[in-house]
Amino acid sequence: MTDGVFVLVLGACLTLLLGWGFKALPNEQWQILATLPRKKEPSGTWVGVNITYYGLLSASAGLAALWDPFVFIALQATWVVLLFYTGWRMVTGGLLSFHVYRDRI
Repeated sequence: MTDGVFVLVLGACLTLLLGWGFKALPNEQWQILATLPRKKEPSGTWVGVNITYYGLLSASAGLAALWDPFVFIALQATWVVLLFYTGWRMVTGGLLSFHVYRDRI
């Protein structure tokens, strides 16, 4: 019973968080998380790189996926399954073709 209540409360909290995020985060004041200064212009202004919330979330998810050994094992298993299913030439093969027009030589 307590497991079910925990899942329901967690689901409700995440639903509220996602609902707020979809409404609030596209607004102008929520677009930029931080700015990294790159160089100073002669006029005294700075040129920088903006880091957005979406970019931070995407980078974090990508980094988490890279550190998960299951990702590497799943990709290797997929390659092995394709190797046995389609054969060596279909997995590692490629096609290279050149097209030369006679009037442009």
